[in-house]
Amino acid sequence: IVATGFLLRAVGGAFAIGVAVSPWLFICTLMLALLLVFGKRRHEVATLRAEAKNHRKCLKDYNLPFLDGLMFVSAGAAIVTYSLYTMAEDVVARFGTEWLMATTPLVIYGVFRYLYLVYIKQKGGDPTKMMIRDKAFMINGLIYAATVIMILILSKSYTP
Repeated sequence: IVATGFLLRAVGGAFAIGVAVSPWLFICTLMLALLLVFGKRRHEVATLRAEAKNHRKCLKDYNLPFLDGLMFVSAGAAIVTYSLYTMAEDVVARFGTEWLMATTPLVIYGVFRYLYLVYIKQKGGDPTKMMIRDKAFMINGLIYAATVIMILILSKSYTP
């Protein structure tokens, strides 16, 4: 249910600016939303341990190995679908360049950094706050944005 909110915002944003939503981008957004939700649930279960099921009713249905599996599948699927999005024929035609795929390593780093923060630093409770406060994550996001802008400017044929 929580992931649906992310999807609706993404689709609404695309509709608002008049951009068609690629199926790959739709699935990628879903996978990233699920990754964040599972990371948050994992943090709750890991922090609360035996008390997790008393804290929130839905937590009784989760355990760490199950959430770990869901996180790794979501992370891998997000990376693959983003990669496929950047190489999709309609995306290449819309942006006038095949170079968006050059941003894939930055997305991979971002996903891996998120997993590092959840698993090693044990900071999955508030994903937004966690990412904003993490210097490496923010620098990666800025480099990603700058790279996309540079690719679009250099392609000179972007048509929304």
